[in-house]
Amino acid sequence: MTRPILKFFFLLGFFFAIAGVSAYLTLTLVIESEETIVVPELKNKNAITVLKRLSDLGLNTKVKGSEYNADIPLHHVIYQDPRPGTIIKKGRDVKIVLSKGPETFSVPNLNHIKLQQAEAIIANNGLQCGVITRAFSQTVRKDFVIAHTPEAGSKVRRNDPVNLLISRGPRPAEYVMPDLEGMSLEEAVQIIEKYGLTVGQIDSVCREDQAVNIIIDQEPFSGYYVESNQQVSLSVNRWNQQRDADETYSDDPGILFRYRIPQGILKQHIRLEMNISGISTTIYDELMAPDREIWLMVPKYTDTAVFLFKNEELIKTEVYSSDN
Repeated sequence: MTRPILKFFFLLGFFFAIAGVSAYLTLTLVIESEETIVVPELKNKNAITVLKRLSDLGLNTKVKGSEYNADIPLHHVIYQDPRPGTIIKKGRDVKIVLSKGPETFSVPNLNHIKLQQAEAIIANNGLQCGVITRAFSQTVRKDFVIAHTPEAGSKVRRNDPVNLLISRGPRPAEYVMPDLEGMSLEEAVQIIEKYGLTVGQIDSVCREDQAVNIIIDQEPFSGYYVESNQQVSLSVNRWNQQRDADETYSDDPGILFRYRIPQGILKQHIRLEMNISGISTTIYDELMAPDREIWLMVPKYTDTAVFLFKNEELIKTEVYSSDN
């Protein structure tokens, strides 16, 4: 009885061994019979082209997402898995990531915004400030944006420049510079103020062939075009002549220093100091109403400097030589 049982188990084991070998050989033959594919290069290729190419090769296309990319055009492949050159079986998946093109921004509206604020907005939007040009404008305040390129709403890439046109304010009125030569200093100053100009440097020169205390030179010269608030420099004849019988200097106590406080609604703290041969004297130190005019007669034939401070800021300096 024992021998038949042993024979049965031997035959059963032999059967399973033959079945296992047959199954292995069958599976091996099936796998080896599957066609293998070399994955092609897909990067930078259009999604439609990639889909057709993989389909023709018997592979499946799986789009795993999309990303912004400044170098690869919209709907083109950025990344693929498996990599190009990999050998895979037919019917497998190839994963791709597509480009959304360059990341773009809408240019904000910067018109009528102050330059410093516009620069901050440009930086906060991932852009750069480009060329800044200035021009006169009758409608836009000084240092505010008149226009910009690209215009508001335009699509631009990160770090693209935005060019600004900045207002210089209204164009100053233009005048033909009058001829001041031969006038007294007071007459010249009155005409300068009448034309909306300002008195600049006043120099003293010595011309014995011309009358004393008259304007003998000016800058800008007469006939030139000048703008409002432009400074006019004057040269006054103050040669050191001995008093003769007609007492030329008897009516000339000194040199006139003048300053008019700008128009407005608030008083200004004005301090006027005069330094004569190294000794300083405070002439004015008080709050003064707008449009008030200060007059100071500077002694002749001394080394004198006049300093005018408005709200503790030095705004005007005049120096007079003892040679005049």
